[in-house]
Amino acid sequence: MCGRVVQLIDREQLSREYGVKKFADIQEYARYNVSPTTRICGIIEDPNGDREARMMRWGLLPPRIGDPKDFKFATFNARDDKILMSRMYAPAMKKHRCIIPVAGYYEWKKLNAKDKQPYYFHAAHAELIALAGLWGETVLDGGEVITTCTIITTHPNEVTKDYHDRMPMIVTPDEQEQWLAPDTPLEMVTSMLHPCDRSYLDIYAVDKAVGRAGYEDPHLIDRVAA
Repeated sequence: MCGRVVQLIDREQLSREYGVKKFADIQEYARYNVSPTTRICGIIEDPNGDREARMMRWGLLPPRIGDPKDFKFATFNARDDKILMSRMYAPAMKKHRCIIPVAGYYEWKKLNAKDKQPYYFHAAHAELIALAGLWGETVLDGGEVITTCTIITTHPNEVTKDYHDRMPMIVTPDEQEQWLAPDTPLEMVTSMLHPCDRSYLDIYAVDKAVGRAGYEDPHLIDRVAA
């Protein structure tokens, strides 16, 4: 799974790394403990082929709902092996794919029956990771329209399997054009659903304080002894 990420949003960097031309409601920010149901920056491609960064609620919602708090299902992650069987995810997989640019993400490794150690996963040779996501627009009571999203998970590679049985799907630079384009054939899109190369990520232990939802501190990504 992927339930906590780090986002260090810089508009110039998003333009340079991902070709973003539109920024909607994006303000630059640094968040070291982004959790589901809060807002997260995602990148989509519009029908004209322009890439747009916008803030999204992390947790995909149906096209219409009264109040997001009434939706009790956990939709912040979408398993790659179940997407096409889901009424929630299958339509978005066909036309509404996005990437979530992160500096890294956290995962917890079970040490024993009572204790877990958090680890930070980040790109070994890059500043950002493009996580694969799906997005949609939801109409709330009163007519307000919000954008929501989910992060796709896949089976782990040879290294990440030592930490968790799932990992977020990473869209490599040479896959991003096809992943974001709404008209990419579904067969090509599904062929991208696989874990990244074992050498792509650097992993190290971090402070257990990251487990406190809402707690923010730059030192959360500092390396500690496992």
